[in-house]
Amino acid sequence: NKQFTCQYLHNSKEINDMSTVRHEIAHSLYYTNEEYKKGMDELLSQISKEKKKEITEANSSLTNV
Repeated sequence: NKQFTCQYLHNSKEINDMSTVRHEIAHSLYYTNEEYKKGMDELLSQISKEKKKEITEANSSLTNV
């Protein structure tokens, strides 16, 4: 819900730049705005399985530092 998202953004110590804020807002919109979710699902469905795997592996290597 929107109140939870605003409270999360306000309390997070990790949000220190606008790109992170935009990223977290995108997560919020995905779970709270059906039209946004449908659009993102459509966009994501156009990415090949191979490219999704490549992205997942790249993200994993960033979080395992």
